[in-house]
Amino acid sequence: MTRVEPITEALFEAQLERVRRECADPNLGVFGPGSMMWEINKYPFSAMQGSGRALLLQIAHPWITNAIDEHSKTRDDPVGRGNRTFTHVGRMVFGSLDQALDSARVVYRLHCEIKGRLLAGSQASPAGSDYLANEVEASVWVHATLWDTSAMMYEMFVRPLTPEEKERYYQETRRFAWLFGIPDEALPKDWTAFMAYNQRMWNGDELQVNANTLELAGFLFRPKQKYLRTAMRWITLVSAVTMPEKLGKAFGLRNDERTRRRVERVAAFMRAVHRYAPQRLTLNPTYVEAQARLAGKRADWLTRRLNRLALGREELVGVGA
Repeated sequence: MTRVEPITEALFEAQLERVRRECADPNLGVFGPGSMMWEINKYPFSAMQGSGRALLLQIAHPWITNAIDEHSKTRDDPVGRGNRTFTHVGRMVFGSLDQALDSARVVYRLHCEIKGRLLAGSQASPAGSDYLANEVEASVWVHATLWDTSAMMYEMFVRPLTPEEKERYYQETRRFAWLFGIPDEALPKDWTAFMAYNQRMWNGDELQVNANTLELAGFLFRPKQKYLRTAMRWITLVSAVTMPEKLGKAFGLRNDERTRRRVERVAAFMRAVHRYAPQRLTLNPTYVEAQARLAGKRADWLTRRLNRLALGREELVGVGA
């Protein structure tokens, strides 16, 4: 990274004020029913499948690997760290305006503490240079890995998206970027430019898979917890067939015909499930809870129980959350 541009508190609060100004109904939240953000994120199975891909793309950035090694509790408590991430993202996507802004401020304050010097870098960000979490270009990259991956997984496991839907979705993700203080001028202007940005990052000199990156990937994809190992083996297969070629090879992922056939069989089955199964069985409990909030009700017992199992708390975006 040749230039460091911090996301100052003034910039961050200005972007939050912009979110507030453009919110038509605070109870609907930043996006609301009918948005592509709600549509693409309401199916938890497809969203979960992309977690490995997004994570590998992120840690290929030396700033992120160093930040995890020096500041994150990921190694000590990977499940808790994941739950906290999903909690804040869920509140930003499905919560009321106040819930989304509250989570945005929590994340910003946490990121203010994450800074240091790179122990291992890349051609663009050499070892010994400074890094910080609240930085514009680094934040754009994390943002890009999330929403590029989410759209890809939705198309694999739910249904294809039209060009118009992709464009609507991308424009909505720009609003999500404001919740992190990212200014418009740092973001690609449309879906085509967004995909071109991803291609440049995948094939450029900013990302680097080195010994530190591989060690962290090994820790994350081969967890100590036995109950997570089967899930991570499957997520590794999905990552292998969806990672950009250059980075997939650097991580040692096996994208062969057998793996592709195996993933496609499951993807075809899940597309059928999403098409024919009762929706209640396939929906994200956070989405269901948000729908209850819009009706002025508390989420039902099953939704609260699923939230407790998945995120460690019964209510996330509900009436009294």
